[in-house]
Amino acid sequence: MREKLPTRRDARTITISYDNSNWHVSYSLYPDGRIAEVFFRGAKAGSHLANTAYAAGVALSIAFQNGASLEEIASACPRNEDETPADLIGAVCDALWQQLDEQDD
Repeated sequence: MREKLPTRRDARTITISYDNSNWHVSYSLYPDGRIAEVFFRGAKAGSHLANTAYAAGVALSIAFQNGASLEEIASACPRNEDETPADLIGAVCDALWQQLDEQDD
């Protein structure tokens, strides 16, 4: 069942580099620290890539709101031989993982 988002929630934005492009990743958290939603932008507005990135952010957000963990999603993303993310969603998950880890320190 989809968990309702708090009416007011802290949102944060980070910038990551993936495939020679900068991406702005915005995310918010539930009060217990779990990711509630995530959106990313970096491609030319209106382009196929921008629309795909928007849709991926919506899908990730729905997955988080239905109980999927960052670990589950990240482990489903393909990896290159050197263990770097093979796609944008994996790169976003890695960046979020690092952000949450830094917040815990």
